[in-house]
Amino acid sequence: MHPKPTFPRVLFALLMVAGPLLPPAFAVQDKKPAAPSAALETVTPSGVRYVDLQLGQGDEAQLGKIVEVHYTGWLQDGTRFDSSRDREHPFTFRLGTGDAIKGWDEGLLGMKVGGKRKLTIPPELGFGKQGIGSVVPPNAVLYYEFELMGVR
Repeated sequence: MHPKPTFPRVLFALLMVAGPLLPPAFAVQDKKPAAPSAALETVTPSGVRYVDLQLGQGDEAQLGKIVEVHYTGWLQDGTRFDSSRDREHPFTFRLGTGDAIKGWDEGLLGMKVGGKRKLTIPPELGFGKQGIGSVVPPNAVLYYEFELMGVR
């Protein structure tokens, strides 16, 4: 059984559908996090790169589990395009079922509650050739910082 739609889930769906109609001013300028140290970086077989900033001690994010995350996303030029923290509520989705972009499913796998992680997601595992209107351009590499708040 899937959870009832929440505001972040509805907003995510609206951005996917209505993104092309949004004005460029919707994107907020903000510096992306500093580049991760190559020595600590892990690369998945499909190309998602991640660095654990803080290891969690709680339950582990596994395929099929519902995860609650706070996140902020940046483009390569440092433009911040989305953040759950602006809405003051974590984004909740089922890991590995297509509820979010594929790069999230891969990059959050194995994280533990309380952990913080930076992800670099290639375009094909993000918003791909279509992008999201004027918010995320086509073929954009995405940079995220996540905090895993809960797993159930």
